[in-house]
Parts: sequence; structure tokens; C-alpha cells
Amino acid sequence: MTSFRILGPVEASIDDRSLQLGGPRQLKLLAFLLLRANQAVSTDVLTEVLWGPGRGRSDNRLTMAVARLRKALKPLSKSGEPRLRTVSGGYMLSVAPGELDTEVFASRVHDGRRAFDAGDPLEASEILGAALALWRGPPLAEVAFDDFAQVEIRRLEEQRLGALEVRIDADLRLGRHAELIAELESLVAAEPTRERLVGQLMLAQYRSGRQADALAVYQRARTRLAEELGLDPGPGLKALQAQILEQADSLESRPVVADLQAWTPTSRPPAPPTSTIGREREIEAVSGLLCRVDVRLVTLVGPGGVGKTRLGLAAARATELHFSDRACWVELAGVARAKDVGLTIANALGVTPEHGESIPEVLRRTLAARQLLLVTDNFEHVVESAVLIGELLAACPGLTVLATSREPLKLSAEHRFFVEPLAVPESPKTATLADLEQASATAMFIAVATRHDNRFSVSPATAPAVARVCSRVDGLPLAIELAAARTRLFEIEELAARLDVCALRPVSA
Repeated sequence: MTSFRILGPVEASIDDRSLQLGGPRQLKLLAFLLLRANQAVSTDVLTEVLWGPGRGRSDNRLTMAVARLRKALKPLSKSGEPRLRTVSGGYMLSVAPGELDTEVFASRVHDGRRAFDAGDPLEASEILGAALALWRGPPLAEVAFDDFAQVEIRRLEEQRLGALEVRIDADLRLGRHAELIAELESLVAAEPTRERLVGQLMLAQYRSGRQADALAVYQRARTRLAEELGLDPGPGLKALQAQILEQADSLESRPVVADLQAWTPTSRPPAPPTSTIGREREIEAVSGLLCRVDVRLVTLVGPGGVGKTRLGLAAARATELHFSDRACWVELAGVARAKDVGLTIANALGVTPEHGESIPEVLRRTLAARQLLLVTDNFEHVVESAVLIGELLAACPGLTVLATSREPLKLSAEHRFFVEPLAVPESPKTATLADLEQASATAMFIAVATRHDNRFSVSPATAPAVARVCSRVDGLPLAIELAAARTRLFEIEELAARLDVCALRPVSA
């Protein structure tokens, strides 16, 4: 069996026998080619990697280095075809699927995350543990100080930490909190500002009867974040501290039951197609509400086009890991009748009634023992069904609901968060480039216009026109999206003039 390994010292092996690759130059050459496996790499690039920029062409030296590495890799060749081949203008290293440890690691992490999302923490822990066992030390160890390796090392380390965090979440689900403490203490000491690890350590200590230690970990993390980054802890960590102080029941470890854990929502919060601009404070505020133990229902209220759905999606994705059963996304825009809301929620959850069971009954049965964030988008036209949401909140103590609606749901548990339009420059006619950068509406306009046409740019002369456009559409994100898309057809001054005319035109009766 052939393998290439860079999750630790750079190695190539066959049948568990490591090959002698030669000196540092061959190791560097192999490491660089493995990072670009099955891709043609030019001789100029390889020369610069091996001897540095500005050294001139070194074709002979490169040819010799390649020949030595090719000879070292000869035992891996199949049917006489060398692994390191000469191609037009350079070289290419052929690596088959499953031969490179980074690819195997990524595949196992994907499988482990999928098992965790499907509610099987035992399988997730085993798969992720096997993935992490592929690491034999710091990645790309022999070339760690070379420029080409720096970005890759950071990327690989981030992947390792992410996999570790999910594996620890799975172990916490399995009730292994006491045996996790020593590992987590070491991880937090190495990554003191990584809030997810801090929260996991706090939870493991609390569940092991060490409430004071858990709170001390929070205080140290808060101090470190303030001193090093000038930041406060995020809403999730703040909420965890509050729950520990209150000794909330939701923090208690629950045994894993096979038939219960085999369920996961069918409809998850979708990944937004573009970045969310100008809503950082609102996302943090809504996320903070959702993580509070005394908040069960948050309604994002505002007119059409103000960005309620985008804000709800961003807040849901930011907080879903706070809920052990994650988040379920329910789209209500296409629901014509209020009485069909329950069925729509059941479909999003992926559950069906048993014989003789009503829709409200199957929802209560499914959610009674869950810790889930239920997001209901576009609630305004079926607001009569809010009574069902109230019944579910009363029957399901681990359920939290985030709704978006043009009007409140008018339930006693409701926390209303009014979504305002994006900010526009105070004086559009005299706006400067600095004004455009500081106002979220114009920042969004520029980003969207550039996405539609990479040639779009703003100058001091056209800055007032951009500000006028955003002001004319009242800072509404949807209207800004539509207007920015029109920059492919009109110059920005013409677009602003057209909107000025529309604003002055009388509305016919």
C-alpha cells in the first residue's frame, strides 16, 4: 500500500516501509508537489521554491533535484510510469485517491461531522478519533519555516482544531465530561482565545461538579480576550456563563438514546449565497437573545425588504451549535393557509404522524426532549397560527423559536427585535468616499455592484450619486440589491437621476 504523508514529517512509504527521499532539497520539493498533487507546476515556480526568488534560472540544478526525487520514488511507480513526470513547462506528481494523508483526513472529518449532525455521537467520536490519529506531529515539519508552507500549515491546523472540537462535542454528548477535562485544559492553554474550546472546558468542569473552576475559566478567557484582542466574549460563551451561574437544567448531561439520537432536522439553515454586510451588531444582539435561558421566542419585525430573513439566517447559523440538536429552517412564504403551518414544520423536521396522531401531537412528541432552534421565516401572512408556536413552547422546554415577520406574533413569550434599514450617509449630496465606507447601505451597494460587474468603481466625483441612490431607496437591503444590479446598464449618476425623478413623480389615484 502506497502513502504520502505531510501531517507530521514529510514521508512517502510503500507497505508501511518509509522510502529514503534524500536531503532537505528533495523533502522540500516533495512537500511542495504534494500540496499541488496531480497539478502541473512550472520549472520557474519550483526553482523559486528551492533556491528563493531573484536567483535566476537554475534549470540544471532543478533537473538534478527532480531526478534524485524521481529515483527515490521509483518503488511507487506502477507499470513503469514514474510518479514524478515531466510535463509541458514543468513537472507533475501523480497521487491516487486515498494515498495522501490530508485527503484521507478531510474525508474522515466530513464523515464524522455528518454522523454527528445525524445524531450519532458514538460513531462521530470514533470516526473523528481515527481522523485525528493520522496526525504524527506538526504538519510539514521539515519545511515549516518555508514561505510556501506557512499558509498550508495554518489551514491544516485549523482543520485539526475544528475536528477536535466536533469530536469533543460528541464525547460530551456521550457523558465523557470527566475524562475530557485534562485534554481540554491542555487545549485551552494552547488556544486561550478559542471560545468553543473554552466553552467545552467550562461545560465538562460544570458537569463534573466543578462549578467554581468553570467560572474561573470564563474569567481568564474574558481577560485574555480583552488584553490581546480588545474583545468581549461572544454571546454563546456569555450565555454559558449565565447558565452555569443559574445551574440551568439544560446543562445537565443526558444519556444518549439510540432511537432519539437517530433523528436530525431535514431542513437546516441554508448557507447564504453572499456575505452579510452592515448587520454585525444586529447579529450579535439577536444571537445573544437566542442564547439566553430566559428567552424562548424572538421575532424579527420589520417591513418587507429590510433584511429580516438574512439577519435571521445569520443569527441561526451563528448560534445553532449552542443547541444540541442544532437548528431547523422552516420557510413559510409558500404556505397559503395558517392551518398548514404545522404540517410545514413537520416536513422541515422530517417527521410524520403515527396512526391516529395529529400534526400538533407529532410535533410535541418530536420536540419534547430536544434542544433545538426552530426558525420560521415569513410568518406575517399566517400569524393566526402563532397559537401553535405558543403550544410547542409550553410543551417543549428545550425549544427556542426565531421568527421573521412584518408584524409581531403577539405571544407572551415573545421578544420583539425591530430590524431597521441600513444606515445611509447623513448628507448624500456631499458624501465622500469615507462616508460611503462608514455607512452600511452604501458599503453594501458597492459590494453588490462590484459583484455584478468587476469594472464598477467609485470615485470622489461619483460618491454623492451612490449615496443618493441608497438614500432614495431608504436604505432597504432588497432595494439596494436591485439598484446595484442596474449599474450594469446605467452609469451611477444616471441611475441616481432616474431615482430622483421617480421620487418627485406624483402617484396617480
